[in-house]
Amino acid sequence: MSKNILSDSRDSLLNSLRKEITVYFPDELEDYSHGMSHTKRVCKIVEIIHEKEGGDLLVLSVAALLHDIARVHEEIGECINHAIKGGELAKEILSKYGLSDNIIDQIVYYIINHRSNQKGETLESKILRDADKLDCLGAISISRIIASSLQSRQYSRPIYDPLIPLNGCETASSLHYIILLIEKYKKGEIFLTETANTIARERIEIMSGFAENFKKELYI
Repeated sequence: MSKNILSDSRDSLLNSLRKEITVYFPDELEDYSHGMSHTKRVCKIVEIIHEKEGGDLLVLSVAALLHDIARVHEEIGECINHAIKGGELAKEILSKYGLSDNIIDQIVYYIINHRSNQKGETLESKILRDADKLDCLGAISISRIIASSLQSRQYSRPIYDPLIPLNGCETASSLHYIILLIEKYKKGEIFLTETANTIARERIEIMSGFAENFKKELYI
């Protein structure tokens, strides 16, 4: 089977899945930092890492597209771990698309383990975990953190709290949390692929520059 046919089949499957999963990302989702826009970015990051690292692009693309479909269930208290629930939902959804049991099982496994702190057992699990975590860094991360601070009841906090030292409580303000992420990754929160590590270093520099300028303008 030619690469073009494989690509067309993958694109057709992904297009069908995109339409089907819109129900899992309602407009009223409380934490929109994990909405469909986040999923789209993770899908793109997966492709970027795959170009350098390899792996099964079909499995990666589907797992990335479905990795957060149970976020809304976790948010409203219907499940404790959206990754586990997402794996269950993904299995139900994918059973209708003629995929082999082996492929479905791989996709489900990667979804269930995408938020794990353990090192991935396969290249695909490493890539999905890295892609999801990369969306927590950089300019996008800054906007997500500030938006969630202002919009979400769950993550509500001020942009900056002058009464709490910047090396204090990570949830005190948006700036506190941004600094926490910077320090966390500078102290050895290593990604599992070299491509992701390269991207992460660039994104950390963006966040560091923002934090330093923010502090300068606050005269602290």
